[in-house]
Amino acid sequence: MKKRTTYLLKRLAAACLAFGVAFTGTPASSLYPITQVQAAETASESTLATASQAAKYGLADDIQDGAILHAWCWSFNTIKENMKDIAAAGFTTVQTSPANECKDTYSNMKLMGNDEVNGTDGCWWWQYQPTDWKIGNYQLGTRDDFKAMCAEADKYGIKVIVDVIPNHTTPDLPKVSQNLYNAVGGKDNLYHANGFKEITQWGNRYECTTGQMGGLPDVNTENPDFQAYFLKYLNDLIACGADGFRYDTAKHIGVPSDPLDAKSTRNNFWPVVTGEESAKG
Repeated sequence: MKKRTTYLLKRLAAACLAFGVAFTGTPASSLYPITQVQAAETASESTLATASQAAKYGLADDIQDGAILHAWCWSFNTIKENMKDIAAAGFTTVQTSPANECKDTYSNMKLMGNDEVNGTDGCWWWQYQPTDWKIGNYQLGTRDDFKAMCAEADKYGIKVIVDVIPNHTTPDLPKVSQNLYNAVGGKDNLYHANGFKEITQWGNRYECTTGQMGGLPDVNTENPDFQAYFLKYLNDLIACGADGFRYDTAKHIGVPSDPLDAKSTRNNFWPVVTGEESAKG
């Protein structure tokens, strides 16, 4: 990966990262819009057309100046099919549920059903328990579906935000992708040394940023190989048309001043993903 990728995220204050922004009702979340490096190639005809369409519907040009539709558990195709109505309703931005791969034991898209424990009716929460950081899952659709949805959003000047979860994986470890394990140096390197110990003291920053939250094993977000892998996922989302990200469980990822996990030498996930520091590769 280039030291300065074409796509960079806006810098956020450490306080926002530490405590999270209660933007969509989840205190442990933060919203990060995307900004591109100022270069001539970023001023494309597509960008100008999108701005023109936004003006047509009276939509704000900046994500943070307009209304966001949280299309929770809407499939990419459902969002695409309703894009004209979304624009007419005045929404500047659509926020999708997590696009990462997740468990796919059952193919039913119900949000709630008769079996909320085993999920035989479908589990919305699986989207928030990644098995790999690649685009597409059975609940929302494929990478091509996501790309087509973003192209449709451009026609109306609507921005697309994707919910992303770098903090943890599914607790069903056999379901985690072998490609992911290989990319980060093996299963042991994917998780914090403290990553399978449940958080008991929620005011303790060491526990909250390295421990297991609600049974979800905590990812070693300071591992340079993981950072590079996760950034490939973000850049693929951007290449498909994403305009920003909402970080789930943001307060559970350490900032530079937080205590270190035994496997970490620096808490630098946020400086790397915001472009203040270079990623590996």
